[in-house]
Amino acid sequence: MFTCTSEDAPEHGFTLMEALVGLVVAVVLVVAVSGVWVGLERRGATWNDRVVLMLQSRVAEARLERDLRLATAEGCAGVGSGPIVAATPTEIILVSRCATNGDMELVEWELTGGSLMRRRIPWPGQLPRPLNHAAFTDHKTMLDGVVAAPGFRYLCGTQELPSPVTAEDRALIDTVEVRSRLTGGVEVGWWAEVGR
Repeated sequence: MFTCTSEDAPEHGFTLMEALVGLVVAVVLVVAVSGVWVGLERRGATWNDRVVLMLQSRVAEARLERDLRLATAEGCAGVGSGPIVAATPTEIILVSRCATNGDMELVEWELTGGSLMRRRIPWPGQLPRPLNHAAFTDHKTMLDGVVAAPGFRYLCGTQELPSPVTAEDRALIDTVEVRSRLTGGVEVGWWAEVGR
């Protein structure tokens, strides 16, 4: 018969020192990989935020372009200087046709408090006095994250009109340009022609 003593038995398992070294190596690998993972997550979140801002910018651009393309003062009492009734570096107010039903509406675009706002009201028959934010019933934030806003520029051909544009010169505006810098250094800018 063949017997095995403890001296002849093969060793199984790890020594305490081998187990501790293995544990330290595993912890170091987990810490290294988690740092890379967190960095990638942050970079991905920043990229996603930039994409959202760019998409919001495109929507705002299309909406402003449509408002300006449909701008008209035809048949609107009290609007003698054309469809644009106010034009400052931070705000434009205009009379436009509603794209859905063709009715007239008064529309305000304003850069304020880090946002580009669009306000509107169905045409009340004449310009409200005073013409302020309380006159509008529909308020929408079109673009968030505006950190620097050169704002609205008004052009007649290639000539920039001094802002705020006077009542006499508002009829000359044929192009409106919007420029701003958004969170994360995203630069946006677009222009749209009035009544075209």
